Amino acid sequence: MKLSPNGVAVVCGTDAQLGALNTILQRASRNAENEGQVLVIGGSKVGQAVLRTLRANGLRATVIESDPRTRLAWHELADRGVVGTATDLEIVKGAGLEQS
Repeated sequence: MKLSPNGVAVVCGTDAQLGALNTILQRASRNAENEGQVLVIGGSKVGQAVLRTLRANGLRATVIESDPRTRLAWHELADRGVVGTATDLEIVKGAGLEQS
C-alpha cells in the first residue's frame, strides 16, 4: 500500500488481526510488482469512497471484503476484488499479492 505524504490509513480489528495485517502489508510494500496498486480492505461505504477517490486519481485498486453481499456496491469501482478476510494470507495472495 502506498500513501501520499499526507495520506492516512484507517484500519480496525483486534490486536492480533492488526498485527497480522501489518506483517502482510509490510511484505507487500516490498513487492515491486505491486508498485502503484492499492489494496483496500473493506468494500463498505468507507471502502467505496476510497475506491472512488483512487479511481478518480488514476490509481489501480484491489478490494478485499468479507461480506459477499456487498460485491454489487464495489465491483465497478475496483480493478479486482476478493471475498474474504485480509488477515488470511491466502486471501491476500488471492488478491494478487502472491509475491508478498
